[in-house]
Amino acid sequence: MRMKRSNIIKLVIVPQFSGVVECGTAVFLKHGNDAFPGKGHQIPLGNASVVIRSISTRWPSTAREGKYDMLRGEKVILRPFKRKDLDTLEAWSHDPHFVGEFNNFGLHGYGNMERDFDEDGMVSNRLGRLAAATLDGTLIGRLSYHTTSHGPGEGNRVYMIGIGLHPDHQGKGYGVEAQRLLTDYLFATFPIIRVETITDITNRPEQRALEKAGFTREAVLRKAQWRNGDWHDQVLYSKLRGE
Repeated sequence: MRMKRSNIIKLVIVPQFSGVVECGTAVFLKHGNDAFPGKGHQIPLGNASVVIRSISTRWPSTAREGKYDMLRGEKVILRPFKRKDLDTLEAWSHDPHFVGEFNNFGLHGYGNMERDFDEDGMVSNRLGRLAAATLDGTLIGRLSYHTTSHGPGEGNRVYMIGIGLHPDHQGKGYGVEAQRLLTDYLFATFPIIRVETITDITNRPEQRALEKAGFTREAVLRKAQWRNGDWHDQVLYSKLRGE
């Protein structure tokens, strides 16, 4: 079937990050030394697919001007963490106010963030952590993703996502858009059919945010998480490609 002209995109190879794929208002970064598909290769994107039209070694001028910060929505930007963010990220991980009731899994040492950053910039195909910021650049939280599988073989791979927003920035719609952006990115970047997440059965704000982001409540995982001296039920949510 002949591809529509609107489905033709441009792949730009850049230093540090392996590339940027431009498609409408979305920009996708692929990190590390992973090989890119060549000219003419089709990439799944939502319900359709796109074709790489050309490959360039130049970073687009709009990216140099700061217009491309990985994933940009109407309220938030998702981007890789920068070294200057690490002190804030480390402080958040030890701040009971930020960690909150649902992410308190005990004490952990300092310095983990810098070690992880030095390894791969906290972005890889297997797992990653992304900064969430407002359009003016204010850091408001973090998102994560990692692979899991429901059977042997690459075809059974799915991604789990997570989110943590600073309490001062909750209840403003940032979480809804951030989780939608991350999910769309994973579908656009990897040949997967499903993205999943879990949240505590009493965490109604996050359940509402997931449903607004297009996720479907699937099941209650009884006593699935040990936290704060007790077992807690978790609710499983998922979003399928095209939903």
